[in-house]
Amino acid sequence: MQKIVTDVIEFKCTGEEKLCLSPLVDLYNREIIGMGMSKRPTLDFVRDSLYQALPVIGDRAAYWTTIYSDQGWHYQHRIFQSMCRQCGHEELLWFA
Repeated sequence: MQKIVTDVIEFKCTGEEKLCLSPLVDLYNREIIGMGMSKRPTLDFVRDSLYQALPVIGDRAAYWTTIYSDQGWHYQHRIFQSMCRQCGHEELLWFA
């Protein structure tokens, strides 16, 4: 729970449909600690994956936890950054 990575991944399905995935992965053991899926890359599904991950981080993190992401708009959004800052765990950091 020291280094966690995330990104939005788009999969093309049939025709023009696509599926978007937003996992949060612990780099130590490649465990997925939070995941969101949607047909569109919205802020809500990225936020939902962070909601799933925060309790896991809170329960298991013994040291500082750093979340790394690309610099996509989802991760730069004030709501996502605010969640990282105000999750109640001072050991959580966020970097783009």
